[in-house]
Amino acid sequence: GTYLTIKANMQVATKEHIQNTESESMDSSKLGPECRVDLEPSGLLRVLVTDDQRTMRQMVSMLFQNFCHDYPAMKVEITTALSGEEACRLVAQGHTFHIVTMDETLSPGYCKSVRETQATARRETGTSDAVAGSIEEFGMGPPPCVVKLLVDSNRLQTTKRRTDFFRDEINNHEVLDGDGNMDGHKAMKLILDAYKAAGRTDAPIIFNLTGNVMEMDRERYSKNGSSGVLAKPTKLADMTEMLQSQLQTFLAKGVVEKDENGFLVTPDRNFSFARFRASDPELMAQTFEPSSEPGLPLTADSPEAAGAIAALTTAGAAESSGQLED
Repeated sequence: GTYLTIKANMQVATKEHIQNTESESMDSSKLGPECRVDLEPSGLLRVLVTDDQRTMRQMVSMLFQNFCHDYPAMKVEITTALSGEEACRLVAQGHTFHIVTMDETLSPGYCKSVRETQATARRETGTSDAVAGSIEEFGMGPPPCVVKLLVDSNRLQTTKRRTDFFRDEINNHEVLDGDGNMDGHKAMKLILDAYKAAGRTDAPIIFNLTGNVMEMDRERYSKNGSSGVLAKPTKLADMTEMLQSQLQTFLAKGVVEKDENGFLVTPDRNFSFARFRASDPELMAQTFEPSSEPGLPLTADSPEAAGAIAALTTAGAAESSGQLED
């Protein structure tokens, strides 16, 4: 006996929107005769977790630990950042990542308190503050040492490593004046712009892991290059579902490549997300062999690339002085 009236507010898609959608859809010529894509992670996945809450950084690391438990052929190397500015600096310093999780609203107050805690610890131990290097200093050599967490399918060993890692985690970060002021979507855009300016096709997959998930927020993330949105708190099923649903888009955008054995791999060939299932027994018998080569650091091979990379290193100062625009 109940009557419902539903009103849908819709508008006709513009020609530009239709063209963009078609360009991002799966190009069947890239697939060959295979008819199914299965999520089958293997190899070493490098992840940067950007969040201003220690509990959330721990939660994301546990998320990837459970991911490894479900897919024992994979391992995850986790680096954490407390702010968008720190995430930008890590990329500018030559650290490479396959996936970056980005919180949207980060806290300058939290970064300031961490820096004060670090300063107190240094005074007590008699050590001096770390000096932030420039992109020129890092461009000719290896990236500065950053403590990372290795996660694999061994729950006991991974839990021990994770506990040890987060016990002193805040002392592993270089926190500068202005850190925490930059919104996540701005940091994401700076990172992707730097890769684009350098002519690189191996930019990381960046998805927003945030509590800001209104439609206007999602549109902002998409506009700035997001590969997907996960609402806090998230579950492993949410992440695997998002990865599975985005595999075709990743391939169309060139974020992942299809190798000769039917695997969807990262450009550095260190990690495989999935594989195409085919009727060819020889192809089905192939296994993914990760490369032993590390990812290539971001280098300034052109004035455009130099400018984009420099923007990463000065992101904190520019943001705190109000120089960055949407």
